[in-house]
Formats: sequence, C-alpha cells, structure tokens
Amino acid sequence: MTLTEWYPPNIKPKRRGVYITRHTNGIYFQRWTGTFWNVRHATIETADKAILRSRFQDVEWKGIKK
Repeated sequence: MTLTEWYPPNIKPKRRGVYITRHTNGIYFQRWTGTFWNVRHATIETADKAILRSRFQDVEWKGIKK
C-alpha cells in the first residue's frame, strides 16, 4: 500500500471516505463526508462509523494511492 503525500488543509479530498489526518496534537483517522470531516478516531473501523462533525476541520491529510 502506497500513501499520498500530506495535503494542506485548504485542499479537500475528491472522494468520500476515511483518511489519515494530522493536526497540532496528533495523527488520527477521520471520515471525509464530501462536505466536512467527522470526529477523529484511533482506527479506520471506528472512523468509518463516525457521524458527528469534528471541530477539527483544518487538518492535513493523506490517502492511499491507486
């Protein structure tokens, strides 16, 4: 599995799904809804089930290269 480079907060993912995100206080998994980031989680599985909007919207992120 190959990951992308870190994208800055002003660039948002084109596809919905779970991404690796980082903020000043750590690295987490967050689900991108297509509009906003959901709350942060320690695992992909729990992040994929998240339904609450995160207060951390200005995050760097990376995904899986195809």
